[in-house]
Order: sequence, then C-alpha cells, then structure tokens
Amino acid sequence: AAGPASLCFFQPGLPLTFAVFFPARSAFDIPGQISGRSKNCRCISLVVRVLLGCLQGERALLLVCSWREAVAMEFDPPDRAEVSKARCGALHCQKDSYARSLRTRVLSCVPSREKKEKGKVWEVCLEDTVLFPEGGGQPCDLGKIGNASVIRVQNIDGDAVHFVDAALEEGAELNVEVDWERRQDLMHQHSAQHLITALAIDMFGYETLSWDLKVDPTATTTLDLGTEELKPEEMSQLEQRVNEVICKEHAVAPRWISKDSE
Repeated sequence: AAGPASLCFFQPGLPLTFAVFFPARSAFDIPGQISGRSKNCRCISLVVRVLLGCLQGERALLLVCSWREAVAMEFDPPDRAEVSKARCGALHCQKDSYARSLRTRVLSCVPSREKKEKGKVWEVCLEDTVLFPEGGGQPCDLGKIGNASVIRVQNIDGDAVHFVDAALEEGAELNVEVDWERRQDLMHQHSAQHLITALAIDMFGYETLSWDLKVDPTATTTLDLGTEELKPEEMSQLEQRVNEVICKEHAVAPRWISKDSE
C-alpha cells in the first residue's frame, strides 16, 4: 500500500481531531478526538488501521487536525494489475468458450470490501479463469474454485475478481469449475441477440438500442429495436431469416481486433 514517507507528530497537550474519508463510498468516518500523552501512539494506530483497509482494497484519506496545524495523508490500495496475470479480454474462458474447468493458482484472497459481506465473502484473483466476469450485457458465470462457491465475478480495473463464500490459500493450485448449464444458456441467448441485431439492421435498418438478458430460464429476454413499431409482417420475416441463418450453422468464435484496425 502506498502511504506517506513520514508521519507528522503534534505538540504535547493539544487535543487532536481526526477523520478518515473513503472516496469510493463518498463517506466520512469521524471517530472523535485524541488527547493526552498517548495521542501520537494512537495516531500511528489509526494510520495502521487505514493501511490495513487499503490492503483489503479500499482507498482512504486520513485527516488529522489540531488547533494550529493539520495534515492529510492519502493511502491507495495495491494495484490488482500487479498481481493478476490473465487480464479481462484475454482470459481462458474468452479464448475457449467451451472450456468447463481449469487448473490454476490463487494469487490473492482478501475479505470483501462490502460491509454486509464482511466475514462471509472473499475477493479472489487467479492466474487465469474459466469463469466469465459480467460484461457486454452478459451476466457473470457461477461455479466453484476448489471447495468454495463463486457468488459472482466482476471486472474490476481489468482484473477478473471472484467473490467466493470461503477463504482460499494464496499460492494454492485449485480447480476452477463453471456452472455449464447456466453458461450455455447465457451463450445461446447472447449469440441470438447478436444475430437478431445484425439481421434487423440488414433487413430494416433498425438498430438495437438496448437488451436485457434474463438469467432466470423461465423469464423472457427482451431486445429493444430503434423503431416505434415492429409490424407483424416484419416480425415474421425477421423470425424466418434468423431461423434460416441458425440452420446454416455458421461458426462462432472470438477474435481480437487491434486499436488501429478499421
């Protein structure tokens, strides 16, 4: 964690007021005043607590004030990019959409930063993963890492962060398993959306404005086209064309496009 090179000590006998600001939550934590001969030790203790919070992934600003002077110290959490090897966009699950398991190593495991999840959920970064983090309109995968159940996976600053229900040992090599029934359903729906979007533009010039992929298999996924009305004959023609293309069994595979590509 990054922090100040030295701490500021205040004159004996002067009470101190201190506060901690957490930018991510736009929240202040104001414990009160420190006074007496032990105030410098207590100030150091507070700084240590803030540093420990940073190690759990939260940026904090410490403000200490007396009647004649004040000092602000900013603490940043460690950059996940320094510890995570496989970045979002180049994960194993994005190279091989049909991979159901992977043997990989735990790079980090820290308690969740969400207050309601403290002591119940941990954030885990792996060398690589077959669990897709939510993105592009597709919900995240669920599954297992060792014996721990994966509650969700998120793309945080380019890292796939797995939220699990049990702490995992850093450095341990474990199997990652994807809930394949859920993944396959999401893949089918997402591919269908791209197909409908492409044909709606090609046939009628209607662009897709938004879509909502439902995780519940009993619910209906919706797609909003850029037209005030989709006429019954247009709906019929679009449905027929979509089914014709599906029957042709075109290969679907990921590809990477460079930033300079046209």
